[in-house]
Amino acid sequence: MSIMLATHIKCVPVDHWEEISVDDITRVHGEQIYDSALRTERERVDLETHPLLNERGCEKQVYDEAGFRIPRQEAIIGRDVTTTGMLFGLQNIHELFHRDPENMMVEEADMPVTPYYIYPIGCLKQTGQFQAHGLFSCFSTQLEMINRALIRNDAGEEEDDDEDEIASALFQGHRASVRGIASQGYNVYVHRVRSQACFHDVQRGMMTAVSTGTHMQGATHSFKAKRFYEECKDALPFERYHEKIAQGTYDQAL
Repeated sequence: MSIMLATHIKCVPVDHWEEISVDDITRVHGEQIYDSALRTERERVDLETHPLLNERGCEKQVYDEAGFRIPRQEAIIGRDVTTTGMLFGLQNIHELFHRDPENMMVEEADMPVTPYYIYPIGCLKQTGQFQAHGLFSCFSTQLEMINRALIRNDAGEEEDDDEDEIASALFQGHRASVRGIASQGYNVYVHRVRSQACFHDVQRGMMTAVSTGTHMQGATHSFKAKRFYEECKDALPFERYHEKIAQGTYDQAL
């Protein structure tokens, strides 16, 4: 059985940041708070003395016992603000799929690096969208927790059973019940105004195809080049795209 999960990420101007009190954080996340998500490297921290910001003025991240980040500040958004269109910086997209050898399950160690494909938009060589045959590496912790819980239930174990025994069972013949098989990231704005399921006006390379169409050989390629020429003759890709987005307000989230 396959299921799909989706989330929208929006970018809005932040009016200011407010610090979340230590009491509120510990009430929700408990006292076990660490400076890293990696169990092999982390150390416990005392939020009363742990600095809120680093030398660059960015929040010093802390994590709960399961390795999830704990927000220490809350963004305060001003009134009447609008979202800003977002795309991915494709030059760093590989970092989403980087795997730490010391923080992965044994079964993952022999798996190849997740293949991914990038789709620059318009004439932006390093900005656009992507698809991948796998999940972001940051989902490894969640998947591991789900699979351990399933193994525990399958074996009839209780919640307080030894985690080392559960991990041992996972590594001794139990294959992961839940696997991540694919992911993608795109701007909803672009997705909604595409001409067909697999085509975006400013992502097809139509103008390049038209400029090289005079060198095509064979009836099939010549016909296709002529069709592209007719489409560009009516309106260039960026003009066609602008006409679509000018007709209404679309969600600009990732």
